[in-house]
Amino acid sequence: MAVLFTVALFLLLCAPSIATDEDGVVRALVGTRGGSGTRCTRKGQHCINGTECVKRKCVCPEGQKGNALIDCVDEDHHLCEASLDPDVIAFGGAKSRMTLPCRHRLSRFVTPNTGIGGRELSFCSFEVFALTQVSNEGQFYQLGVEVNIGLGDLLQQMFTSVDVKKLGIGYKGLYTFTAEGRVSQTPWGNAVHETFNGVSVYCRFDPVDNFAEILVPECDTAVKFRPFNFSEDGSVQRFKPGITIQAPVQGTFDPQFGGYPASLCGLPDDTRAMYKKAKRRPLKDTEAALTFNLLTVAVPQGDEFFYGAYDDECEAASQTLSVCLDRRLAVQFCNELILADPTNLRCLVKKAINPMGTFDKCLKFMCFQTNSTYHRFKDEINQCADFE
Repeated sequence: MAVLFTVALFLLLCAPSIATDEDGVVRALVGTRGGSGTRCTRKGQHCINGTECVKRKCVCPEGQKGNALIDCVDEDHHLCEASLDPDVIAFGGAKSRMTLPCRHRLSRFVTPNTGIGGRELSFCSFEVFALTQVSNEGQFYQLGVEVNIGLGDLLQQMFTSVDVKKLGIGYKGLYTFTAEGRVSQTPWGNAVHETFNGVSVYCRFDPVDNFAEILVPECDTAVKFRPFNFSEDGSVQRFKPGITIQAPVQGTFDPQFGGYPASLCGLPDDTRAMYKKAKRRPLKDTEAALTFNLLTVAVPQGDEFFYGAYDDECEAASQTLSVCLDRRLAVQFCNELILADPTNLRCLVKKAINPMGTFDKCLKFMCFQTNSTYHRFKDEINQCADFE
């Protein structure tokens, strides 16, 4: 049995609605206008509901840890955050800005499954992907999250897979999510859920904190997503946008796929220096190192339901890098010039030039040193020579 939920980007500012097409596919549109918790920080950011503001800093309740601007978890849980300022905080505490607008894996892990009597041979598996994009002001944000959930019982030889995909947008206080449910006829909404093999998968929306949530209580795991608000500057978002992953301490992380660089969140026992240790000359900073590693891992980009503006260019850049002799030097130069340069990035977006396309042309120039690639890259970047 397989269930596919997909959420497409919707700019309609209207009330929640549900529709079913002639093929029996359920589509739902949900909007939230929550005020979240207390307005707290010097930037005017709000704490999430249920937390406190102490000396202009949001603080998690006693017995919990995390970032009270976006998520708090019990002390016996792991937390990974992919948001803004910095763009990623790994399970082990490593922090870095990320400058790559592509689909990438955040985490992959397995947990015990208590939904079928707690049998030792039952388990839950999770794989979480993020879709990062660039705003019109040249800011990186999370456009969507995809969660692949596997529910297994080796004793009864049963396995169920659930694939949940969400995209969302915030604008002038309204956070809009849309959903498309295939196979399952369950529409999305508050506290709506399906039960598979004794495990409840809750797909709901938080009307106060403006989160789309995936909660799996029997697996002690949760994924939350709050969209970027396009009516506010990225540096002063009142409600911190991004994705969080809560995983239990009993979770098992396979280093090959769950560790960095295969998964951006890394392993729970990684150190705070995980991203810094990944730098190898001539890579000078963690931003370039993350770009290099994510392109080298080459996670497949979006499909017809979960796609970004730069999918083709992201795959092209990974392909270019795979046959490049001096790959690290090429990424350092091009990342520093294009993706990590706020002025050039904002200029390319404003001029309707695909920044990942320019980045790939830059890689081709650095890797192959041909006149044709040089002129194509130069023509685009020169348009930003006098941009302010």
